[in-house]
Amino acid sequence: MLTGALMHRKEDIVILNKGLTDSSQRLDVDRKELKSIEPSKFPLMRSQLFAQLSKKEGFDFVAYLLCGRDDTSTNFAGRP
Repeated sequence: MLTGALMHRKEDIVILNKGLTDSSQRLDVDRKELKSIEPSKFPLMRSQLFAQLSKKEGFDFVAYLLCGRDDTSTNFAGRP
């Protein structure tokens, strides 16, 4: 069994990201070797994590996602 975030499905390979915080941990898998591809039964973000953020942290998190996870985006100008 292999686990990881599905990055790409190509005709002959599937690319998995094995590290949640490090996108360089990729694994190319030959599609012929796969019996099935199934979603995880467990969420990547722990339950109620967002509720634990302050209002500012919540806004910053949403802005970060909207910017394509680019923390150098101008939407973060002037922020520490």
